[in-house]
Amino acid sequence: MGREREMVRQQQQPSYTVEQLIAVNPYNPEILPDLESYVHEQ
Repeated sequence: MGREREMVRQQQQPSYTVEQLIAVNPYNPEILPDLESYVHEQ
């Protein structure tokens, strides 16, 4: 369920990159799953 929400959120906001999210708030716990999925995709 969480992953599906993240995929939808990424599709709705393609302008935000992981680097930008880190620059805005590196300690935001809500983006940690996104970072993990991003790392696994690379």
